[in-house]
Amino acid sequence: MRSDKPRAEQSPPDQELVKKTLKGDRDAYRTLVERYQSRLLAVSIDILKSREDAEDVVQESFVKAFLSLKNFKGESSFYTWLYRITFNMAIDLRRRGVRRGGNHVEFKETW
Repeated sequence: MRSDKPRAEQSPPDQELVKKTLKGDRDAYRTLVERYQSRLLAVSIDILKSREDAEDVVQESFVKAFLSLKNFKGESSFYTWLYRITFNMAIDLRRRGVRRGGNHVEFKETW
């Protein structure tokens, strides 16, 4: 049986949001951020073991993706592209060992 009730408005697909963003629609990019930030945060926390560092990586990933959006060719899904950016940034940070509460450095006082 078919209902004639109006359906809740569905969010546009990623490709459409990317195109709108490239035309200057910042709300379209905000939709992409809201759509994927929690998934990317979970991935980053798993890699970095620090929520604060993971939040920084996710934020920086979205900025990097926004600035590089014109280079997104659509050969993969937007999420896959954004995931790779986030994953690589998290791995780079882990390799550098610059984590909050990570490597503790002690200085010896010599007077």
